[in-house]
Amino acid sequence: MNFLSFNIRGIGGAEKPGWLKKVKSDFGIHFLSLHETKKQGVSVLDVSGYWGNKSFSLESVDAEGLSGGLVCMWDKSVFSQTGVNRNRNFLHVRGKLSGSSEVVNVLNVCAHQGVSAKKSLWDMISQLIAEHDGFWIVSGDFNAVRYSEEKKNCGFKQNCANNFNSFIFDSGLLEYNLIGRKFTYSKENGRKMSKLDRFLVNHSFF
Repeated sequence: MNFLSFNIRGIGGAEKPGWLKKVKSDFGIHFLSLHETKKQGVSVLDVSGYWGNKSFSLESVDAEGLSGGLVCMWDKSVFSQTGVNRNRNFLHVRGKLSGSSEVVNVLNVCAHQGVSAKKSLWDMISQLIAEHDGFWIVSGDFNAVRYSEEKKNCGFKQNCANNFNSFIFDSGLLEYNLIGRKFTYSKENGRKMSKLDRFLVNHSFF
């Protein structure tokens, strides 16, 4: 089963659906997590262009104004949902793979900006992981880096990195390396670049 996590920075526009649909097709994506949708009441019609058809299941968390918003979409012939937990900053979809009894938990995260607010979110997610058995795939925009070299031309907060690393270690998560560009976010003028998107798992099963 292949997963893709992407900061869509607002659902809409003519180019995004076709581009993301091609990525999904090229890499055989079965589960798609979008963050920063900036939309309330997301429907199948709103996101079918990203998937390529209407043959998928959907869960979402509404944006607050023009901030946040989360969507999870998946191939229902591959993944069967058994539960969901919603929070302003995360969307947890629980289910099983087709032909398997193993439980899989997929968590789509869009974290706060403030250090203390992020720490509270990490604690909440750690508790969520502890309360649910099965495999865990945690991805999204964490608004945090682990090491100073993951930021360029912008400030690094050691206590924020320490909190993030402790959360990863205490939850038994491992980070899968991203391929492609070194930084996952950069301003147009290139004066601020950071690795903010992550892909964390607690078992290597896919």
